[in-house]
Amino acid sequence: MLVHSPVTPVFYTLPKIHKDYVNIPTGRSIVAAIGSLTEKISAFIDYFLQPCVSALPSYTKDSNDFLKTLQNVPPSHNHHWLVTMDIESLYTNVPVKGGLRAAEVFLQTREHTSPPSDMPSTACILELMEIVLTTNYFMFDSDYFLQVSGVSMGSKMSPSFASLHVGLFEQETVLNPAKNPYLQFISIYKRYFDDIFFIWTSAEDKLHEFHQFMNTHNSHLNFTMSHDQRKRSFLDILVINNRDGLSTSLYRKPTDRNSILHGQSCHPTSLKKSLPVAQFHRIRRICSSDQDFQEKATDLKNRFLTRGYKEEWVTQASERFAESTQTHCVPNTRRKTTEKRLTCAIPYSPLSHDISSLVRKHWHVISTDPSLKTQLSEPPRVVFKRPPNLRNMLVRADCIGVISGITIREAQSPVILIC
Repeated sequence: MLVHSPVTPVFYTLPKIHKDYVNIPTGRSIVAAIGSLTEKISAFIDYFLQPCVSALPSYTKDSNDFLKTLQNVPPSHNHHWLVTMDIESLYTNVPVKGGLRAAEVFLQTREHTSPPSDMPSTACILELMEIVLTTNYFMFDSDYFLQVSGVSMGSKMSPSFASLHVGLFEQETVLNPAKNPYLQFISIYKRYFDDIFFIWTSAEDKLHEFHQFMNTHNSHLNFTMSHDQRKRSFLDILVINNRDGLSTSLYRKPTDRNSILHGQSCHPTSLKKSLPVAQFHRIRRICSSDQDFQEKATDLKNRFLTRGYKEEWVTQASERFAESTQTHCVPNTRRKTTEKRLTCAIPYSPLSHDISSLVRKHWHVISTDPSLKTQLSEPPRVVFKRPPNLRNMLVRADCIGVISGITIREAQSPVILIC
């Protein structure tokens, strides 16, 4: 877990252009911690936190997981409310001590199901977490800062750490019948990090009372609420309450633009041909009605054509799912691969396929080595990764700090600056 030649984390913000604002747009605070002293420790901790997060009752993995949840929901009445909540500034408001307590509670449960010898102890993981949380330093505008409250977006363990803190609040209060008198009015309750969706089966005034209840039982969590009896959006899904039950449609934010990979981009042809297939599969999976799917498919086809894709590719992808149904496209289980071949990842270029062919052609040379032929009996799976593009070369998070023409994060030798 030692990082050689560590770099200084840099603070920057990403504007939330989809939010309403009057003067200055709000921003999402990011600490670019790649290559920092605690990067590998944070990744090590997250490996053990993620199973605890996925075991939470409210856990929602992705849109597929949420769609499968909705399939098991009984028909809603017209007076029921579709409700979404958002936790404001979750990462920066999570208390360090409270988060450590939550992590300890959930980490201790794993020791009852797995042999302690197969994993580091809870005390060891908590000590490492405390190191990451109390040494979260960063640079902004040539000055150095130490974050003393909350966790930073940019640290590998932050999403899991924050989610477990909310998970403990849900376990002890929200989903606890002894503490929550309003639990009887909640049909389903699902959360994706700081976004919450549930169905409310009582009157609207009771819903506002529950909202107040949520905001008075944890001083570090502030919940905003939106509700409607007809439809609400969650992730990329628009949930609609019909007379015969719930239906779903594709949801796109008003600020979304046509950012599909350009058809003339220097990417593998196989990748560009598969993108329309994946996107038409996505909208068929989300859209409940055939008419809605056709409308969304027509819009998607136009967006692909605008981005320079061959009409033949787009038409074939659209027709592939024209006769499918939503039930057929929502997988019940996730495929598990048992293949244990080596993977060789190389930056893509027009010559990359030649490299892949050469590797397969001459792989038999490996069999001449007695020590390798048993371990490397099959050629590796050659995959392509994106090479640096203009954005990577021109956009930097730390454009302020420059030493002799080299940015601080590019310096190969350790650099000491006077704060």
